[in-house]
Amino acid sequence: MAAVKGYDLSVKLLTIGDSGVGKSCIIQRFTEAKFDASYISTIGIDFKSKVVDIDDRKVKLQIWDTAGQERFRNITMAYYRGAAGILLCYDITDVSSFQSCRNWMGQIAQHASEGVDVVVVGNKMDCVGARQVTPEEGKEFADEYGRPFFEVSAKENTNIDDIFLALARSVVSRGNSVGDTANKDNSKQVNLNKKESVRLNTGAMMPTPGFGTFLSEPGQVGPAIDAALRAGYRHIDCAACYENEQEIGAEFAKWFDNKDSGVRREDVFVTSKLWLTEFHPSKVRAALQKTLADLRLAYLDLYLIHIPVICNRNEEGNSRAAKRAGFTLHDTWKVLEACYEEGLVKAIGVSNFPAVLLNELQNGCKIMPAVNQIERHPYLTQPENVAFNKDLGVVVTAYAPLGAPGLKGDDYKTVSSPLENAVILAIASKYGKTPAQVLLRWSIDSGIVPLPKSINPSRIVENFNVFDFKLDAEDMAAVNNLNIGLRTFKQDWMGIPCFA
Repeated sequence: MAAVKGYDLSVKLLTIGDSGVGKSCIIQRFTEAKFDASYISTIGIDFKSKVVDIDDRKVKLQIWDTAGQERFRNITMAYYRGAAGILLCYDITDVSSFQSCRNWMGQIAQHASEGVDVVVVGNKMDCVGARQVTPEEGKEFADEYGRPFFEVSAKENTNIDDIFLALARSVVSRGNSVGDTANKDNSKQVNLNKKESVRLNTGAMMPTPGFGTFLSEPGQVGPAIDAALRAGYRHIDCAACYENEQEIGAEFAKWFDNKDSGVRREDVFVTSKLWLTEFHPSKVRAALQKTLADLRLAYLDLYLIHIPVICNRNEEGNSRAAKRAGFTLHDTWKVLEACYEEGLVKAIGVSNFPAVLLNELQNGCKIMPAVNQIERHPYLTQPENVAFNKDLGVVVTAYAPLGAPGLKGDDYKTVSSPLENAVILAIASKYGKTPAQVLLRWSIDSGIVPLPKSINPSRIVENFNVFDFKLDAEDMAAVNNLNIGLRTFKQDWMGIPCFA
């Protein structure tokens, strides 16, 4: 690949130090460590760089030195986004500074995604005589975010240059291209990796994995969406009943209305769902229009019937199964078909449909459902239902793909969470992955689109980084054999046993 503007790949070094130690200490550290002084920037003003040859590629190495000062935090956050590699050094001299660095690392972890290396480097040099953070504390700090740890001491003339170049070589060896990051404004750079997707019966491509928003409360869901888009997710799963679509819409507007964000509306596959009390044909269009207004969108990529139970609201405002409603889900579906034909939705589908109801619907519909969203994880694989959907050309998406670890009910008193299952732990160890990554890869390798949800920035990133491995046939079979029919979401709260 020919170098663009003098280099092929950008690898960035971010230093975060104690504001009390300041610039002189950081420069002292790099100078005593025999680090090339041409790298060192003036704090908060600019950064310097040089281009080196690594494996026949021109690699631009840069340092951005903040000395931990809060007023440079936003600039720094913008600086490292989109870098192919980031090296985080901390020159911590006391416990309060160490905690401050943890806070910084939390923000960095939010944006460190596929194709981004973050290396934590501990420094033993004592600049002000305060108690030093121990190497053990530094190691714990790195392990907390799943990062390598290197102990660096300027007093011992450790050559930081070698660590920096090793980081660059790691990035280059994975074949990461600088085409999307090296020569653009990094203020809004994100991971645009769409490595895998499935084709719907409409011809549209649905990215996998998707990002779920169930139980993400207002005040939490906006930052979670921001973190997901930065991590690389291009499939967001919403629902009116989650009561958070307005905040999601505000976050969408920040991205889609900003030409510099690098993410357009058409880049993101957005799903929402029609709630049970809005199934009457006279209510469907209004419910869809409200969702569009809340999400600040002109169309949805997919609109689902949420649960196949017609409901009314009782005096307390709760949804309860209707009796003698005077219409059926076929009538609801006809309005959804009209919305599809008008372009308000690009695809229509269902959720929580057992095979018998899906069969009933497909026998009377004009437009086939594109998707059936169901609960699916190793303890509830639903092989017959999945096979029936696939035979009809209906894509299966999976909610609770990790087994809903935050909603452990009585069923988990006799069995461990899938994330703690010995079989999953062994497979995770084999591939050098987390249990969550194994479960998501198992779904993807099964032809299922998983919809993990989280409000934790590091877990959001972790759940997306599943593109560099596949489970072999033996491991796929081992996970499939964990099926015990354990359903977390029985969907019987409205007064009808949905899956009886």
